[in-house]
Amino acid sequence: MKSYIKIGDVLICITLLFLALAGIVLPLLYTKQGESIVIRVNNIFYEEVSLTEDRILEIKDDNLSICNTISIQEGKVHMVSATCQNQLCTYQSPISAANESIICLPNKVIIEVISRTNTQIDAVSE
Repeated sequence: MKSYIKIGDVLICITLLFLALAGIVLPLLYTKQGESIVIRVNNIFYEEVSLTEDRILEIKDDNLSICNTISIQEGKVHMVSATCQNQLCTYQSPISAANESIICLPNKVIIEVISRTNTQIDAVSE
């Protein structure tokens, strides 16, 4: 009887499995914890807030009416409420790692977690 699985097939499967696991584990190991969040409304800087203090923050639009409410608890940010119809931003998981963001498109609100420690300049950004 012929064997349809050869040693090369097994090596390819093991290599692909290793690469898949490395793609999952490596980003988890090198994720930086954020220090603060930057809030932008209409792509204009609104406020920078530290993640170390627990608080609820109301974000106002150009008409000074509340459009979004965020909660900072235990170093994580969550969109509590929004005045937009679809409410997709309120369903997002809390964020805390550097470069993560929550975006409310209808209200044009962007919340991005930033980290200012150990910023390294690479060859592309010089």
